[in-house]
Amino acid sequence: MVNTLENGATFSVEVNGRFYDASLINPAAALQNNGRTVNLRFELPKDSALLPGELAYLTVNRQINKPGYWIPMSALTDGVRGTWNIFSLTSQESDSHSFRVERRLVNLLYATESQAFIAAELGEKPLIVSEGLHRIVAGAKVTATSAELVEGPKS
Repeated sequence: MVNTLENGATFSVEVNGRFYDASLINPAAALQNNGRTVNLRFELPKDSALLPGELAYLTVNRQINKPGYWIPMSALTDGVRGTWNIFSLTSQESDSHSFRVERRLVNLLYATESQAFIAAELGEKPLIVSEGLHRIVAGAKVTATSAELVEGPKS
């Protein structure tokens, strides 16, 4: 998304709970290795009285017109190099309550404090693991009672 930010464009940034109009003066040149983030430099109003290097929050509105699923944030687990995964359950043909756990790579499109909007190929009526991710591994066979099965993510 950083490629869509134009040099000199004005954005609203939040620093220490206050909002400022700021002009982008240095678009990102490289990804940071520690979290796949980018550093941006903004020119703030002269009367802002902020210290150089203070952390600012930039909000950019973007409409994404693609299919996806809303899932609980607790269902996400980190993958390699900044990617995200979920664990889905695939039904075993012999028993409607027996499942195999599969790790699925997902594209995190949007997140709130409690929910994430992801893009992924999950098939019809997907079942995902939303809690207790530290207790399972991909490939494990699990058995669920009907009380434990809830409706999967909504697209």
